[in-house]
Amino acid sequence: MARMLAEKLTQSMKQTVVVDNRPGAGGNIGADLVAKAPADGYTVLIGASGIFTANQHLYKLPFDPRKDFTSVTLLYTGAPLLVVSPKVEARSVQELIESARKQPGRFTFASYGSGHVSHIIGEMFKQAAGIDLLHVPYKNSPLPDVMSG
Repeated sequence: MARMLAEKLTQSMKQTVVVDNRPGAGGNIGADLVAKAPADGYTVLIGASGIFTANQHLYKLPFDPRKDFTSVTLLYTGAPLLVVSPKVEARSVQELIESARKQPGRFTFASYGSGHVSHIIGEMFKQAAGIDLLHVPYKNSPLPDVMSG
């Protein structure tokens, strides 16, 4: 999303916009860098809402999400995705749950990192479905690995 936006901003402002991806700690690494940058408008943060909501309860933050940032715009909204590798034979959520119940501990779920909203949603899914899944945290998007098996 940031790279697509940077391309459009570069075209419209006739000035190069650089994306410096700083993944990790549920977005806190990048947020900390932005919080400590000069307030000159040249450094902005594109981050998930968890940085400003859940993270303050999950981490000891080196910044204050209420005082160190000013919201500019909502770029996008989206619902959580549940995707499986093409190698998984389940073709519905119910089939996935049934397979996971028959084979406890065999399935994993990936997230954008421990404590990230995607991790919490995965844990809630496990609990609601009564299944055992191993959490695999990523520093960035897990989708390419999940989709490739």
